[in-house]
Amino acid sequence: MKKSILILALILGLPFASNSQNGYLPNSEFDNWSQVNHYEFPNHYAGSNYTGHSVANITKSTDSQNGTYSLKLETVATSFSPYFGFFLLGTTQNGVTFNGGSPFTTVVDGISGYYKSDIAANDSAAIIVILKNSGAVVSQDVVYFKGTHSAWTPFNFAINTGASVPDTIIWGAVSADPFSGAMGVVGSWLMLDNISFTASGSVDPVPNLDFEDWLYHATDEPSSWYSSNLFSNPLETNTSELPCQEITPGVNGTGSAVMIKTVRNSDGDTLPGLLSYGEIEVDDYDPIIHGQSYFGSPTLLSGYFNKPTTGDDSEMLIEIFENGASIFNQSEIISNATMGFTYFEIPLSYSGTPDSIRLFAYSGDNPGTELHLDSINLSGGNLAVPEFLFEKNVQVYPNPASNYIEIQSALPLVQFELFSLDGKLIKSNTLGSTLTYRIDLSDLDKGNYLLRIQNSQGIQTKQLVLK
Repeated sequence: MKKSILILALILGLPFASNSQNGYLPNSEFDNWSQVNHYEFPNHYAGSNYTGHSVANITKSTDSQNGTYSLKLETVATSFSPYFGFFLLGTTQNGVTFNGGSPFTTVVDGISGYYKSDIAANDSAAIIVILKNSGAVVSQDVVYFKGTHSAWTPFNFAINTGASVPDTIIWGAVSADPFSGAMGVVGSWLMLDNISFTASGSVDPVPNLDFEDWLYHATDEPSSWYSSNLFSNPLETNTSELPCQEITPGVNGTGSAVMIKTVRNSDGDTLPGLLSYGEIEVDDYDPIIHGQSYFGSPTLLSGYFNKPTTGDDSEMLIEIFENGASIFNQSEIISNATMGFTYFEIPLSYSGTPDSIRLFAYSGDNPGTELHLDSINLSGGNLAVPEFLFEKNVQVYPNPASNYIEIQSALPLVQFELFSLDGKLIKSNTLGSTLTYRIDLSDLDKGNYLLRIQNSQGIQTKQLVLK
């Protein structure tokens, strides 16, 4: 399935999520990660859940003909169009070319099982069975289901293999006609259970034909953020090929950062690395970035990036909305490779009062392209600098001090002011964008003071003890 995307598709306007934030971006340091269970799927089978629509349309049902569970496929409404449910033992490129599958050497004559259905009058569901030998198709059969069947109903359909001996089987089902070009009718569904393949002799085993074995597609995600890991193949066992991963160390050699990477999955799909502050959905396999409710009037988006690869453009984009209308939209194209984390700023100039933002990063089109990010923050305007961020980027030592203190900043220093506890200004200086500065304290009395530091990121006050 197509996973390569166009930037134009990514910046379409969409309704906004309901999570509101007061100014600061949560987990902007990407130090907090947790495992997210995206959805449940029948083991050994890929399917429509992993294409990233907002509603799962492959579900495990306890209404079974045999055993504990059955499988239900349903055509559901998405933000864009109806979308049919499907599963497949194997992989497909846009429903035309089929690969993968399971070893199988039986000359079968049929497929049987049980089904329930509620399929619209102008719609149908289908099972497809493909047998191959040495990569060549031996047979391809499609059987259709129509109408409403509220009780478990047996079926038995012929498979026309002739005398050819296969070495691979690929099979699956869909809640619409897979060859009509339509996405089906919302509400049409098909349930299957207790499937078997028939032959004159013994039949090679095919995994999970009773749909008793289900797994969660689970990946590690940066808390409060979304990524294109949702679109990864749940059967992909190589976690190093996930498009979003935690890496260490982050900026200044501490904590974590996030890596987004364009990968090629085992099913042949190219999957870009996406990191978004809002939810991600798809329209015809193109990811779409949703916005997020946001209350604050920042004047700066800043952070750090590292691009260790060349030959492809990465991008970061921010769009600000008021009452659903865009009042600011700007992107940062990152083309050149860097030798480590590099600070960036995007000034935010707009008229109006923001109530929503869309913020995302995109690794690039070509497999292997990486973009590393850390300390992505909104600041300025009516936002103060979060203390945890200032603590990470500005260090004052020693504290307690005796004769001097030294200020070290990851960003250019602007000025410092030293106050007594009663508010009297004791010392100050304009620092001229240096990254380090030593303050002589040998002429001061022992006691507690307040040190106000300004760098290009903002202003923060620290308590200083002189002993």
